[in-house]
Amino acid sequence: MLGKNKPIGLSRIKDEQLWYKLDSARADFQGAFNHFLFYKSKMDSVFSLNKIRQLQVLGVEYETAIKEDSIKSKNMNINFLMQKNQLQAANLRQAGFIRNITIIGIILVLIIMTLLYRQYLHKQKSNKVITQKNELLQQMVGEKEWLLKEIHHRVKNNLEIIMSLLNSQSKYIHNEAALMVINDSQRRVQAISLIHQKLYQSDNASTIDIRQYIDQLICYLQDSFNTDTHTVIEQDVDAVKLDVAKAIPLALIINEAIVNALKYAFPGQQRGVIQVSLKRDGADFLLLHLSDNGIGLPANMELSKHDSLGFSLMRGLAGQLDGSFHMDSNNGLHISIRFRTSNNLLYE
Repeated sequence: MLGKNKPIGLSRIKDEQLWYKLDSARADFQGAFNHFLFYKSKMDSVFSLNKIRQLQVLGVEYETAIKEDSIKSKNMNINFLMQKNQLQAANLRQAGFIRNITIIGIILVLIIMTLLYRQYLHKQKSNKVITQKNELLQQMVGEKEWLLKEIHHRVKNNLEIIMSLLNSQSKYIHNEAALMVINDSQRRVQAISLIHQKLYQSDNASTIDIRQYIDQLICYLQDSFNTDTHTVIEQDVDAVKLDVAKAIPLALIINEAIVNALKYAFPGQQRGVIQVSLKRDGADFLLLHLSDNGIGLPANMELSKHDSLGFSLMRGLAGQLDGSFHMDSNNGLHISIRFRTSNNLLYE
C-alpha cells in the first residue's frame, strides 16, 4: 500500500474502478460504494491537477506570448530607435553637408565680392586714367583746332596783304595788259583767301562747306566785274564738304572759268548765263560742270592746243584733283571735271 503523502498513480485509480465494478457484480454494494467514492475523489483530484497543469501551461504560454510580444515590441522599438538614429544621423550628415556647402558658398561669395571690388577699383583707376587721357587728348585737339584756325587766320591775313600789295602796285601801272594780269592775280588770291576765311570762321578747321563757299565766291566775282545788269550766274551745288587739299584747286578752277566767261563770253555787254554745277557722281566721285551760253572759242581753234594761262591753270589744277578735264565749245564754252573724293568727301 502506498504512503499517505505519496501521490496515487493512475493505475491505482483504474484498479479502484475495477473493484467498484467487481463489487457491484458480486452485490457487495458497500465495497462498491467505497471503491466508487475513492475512485471519484481521486479522479477529481487528477482532473483538477490536469486543469491546474493546463492552466499553468496556458499561463506559461501566455507569459511566453507576452514575453515574445514584449521582445517583439522591444525589437520594434529597437528597430525604430535604430531607424530614428539612422535618420538623425542622415539629417546630421545632410545638415553638415548643407553647412559645409553654405560655408563654401559664403567663402566663394566673399572671394567673388573681393575680386569684383578689386576689379571695380581697377576699373575706377583705369577710368580715371582714361578720363585724364581723354581730357588731355581733348585739350590737345582743342589746341590743334586753335592752331589750325590761327594758321588759317594768318594765311588769310597774309593773302590780304598780298592783295593790298597787288592793288597798290596796280596804281602805278598804266599798261592795260599788265593791269589785267594783276587783277586776275588778285582774284585768284581772293579765291584762296576766302577758303582760309571760311576755315577760320568754321567750327571744323579741316573741312569746308563747298556750297556756301561757291556762293560767296560768285558774289565776290559779280561785285568785282559789276555784272548784275547783263550776266546771271546760276549754281546747282550739292551739300558736300571738302578738305583744303581738294577745296583750293576746285576753287581756283571755278574762279578761272567764271572770270574767263565774264571777260570773254559776252562782248559788248551782251546778256548771258553762266552755270556752275557740282554734283555727286557715284559713291566716290564729284562732277564739276562749268558752262556759259556766250560766243565760245573761235571756230578754227583746236581745243587741245588752246594754251592760255587760264586753261593751262585749269588743266593743271584738275591734275591736282586726280580728275579728268574735258572742254567743249558748242553754243558757248562747257568745261567738265570729274574727280575722286575718297575719304575727303563728307556729305551733310
